[in-house]
Amino acid sequence: MTNMRNSFNIPANETVIMLYDDTIFGSNKVGFAICSGGLYWKNDWSVDTKRTFLNWEAFTQREIGLDGYHIVLGRGDTIGMAGVGDEQARQQILTMLREIKAILQ
Repeated sequence: MTNMRNSFNIPANETVIMLYDDTIFGSNKVGFAICSGGLYWKNDWSVDTKRTFLNWEAFTQREIGLDGYHIVLGRGDTIGMAGVGDEQARQQILTMLREIKAILQ
């Protein structure tokens, strides 16, 4: 949890609900976290993104898509998902994020 909080810049008072670790050895330094205040993420060097946090209000305004190994949140925001393994697993994560968005709307 310490690695994840430090790498993703998650404040100490933020409640982490779910963590997806996209690292090979489980260091929790790359991936995304669903938290009480929004979605935080940290990509590896190969994935560009403008932001690494969206609060839930901003998240509900975004179109969420899948482009290869990336979750695309629009406006230059991307979450790398190379470690997921297969297309079906990436689709499941995409579905989960879309369901969260639908609940919040």
